[in-house]
Amino acid sequence: MGGAVLLAVGGAAYGAVKLSQRDADRIEEHTGASVDELTEDEMSTAMQDLGIQSMELDENDKAIITKETDSF
Repeated sequence: MGGAVLLAVGGAAYGAVKLSQRDADRIEEHTGASVDELTEDEMSTAMQDLGIQSMELDENDKAIITKETDSF
């Protein structure tokens, strides 16, 4: 089973998205761009087009996102 991908969409924890690696790959194939490069709107549209739901963020995920966004 593949791992999860955690993305800070829009650069903040409230805009974070957690996806399975399979779903991230599907989005990349659908959009032709890396999930890291998509805007919040592009990510939302692609997820809606493909019927993909974000996985629930746990406290560890939130801490990782906060740490990464604080380092910028």
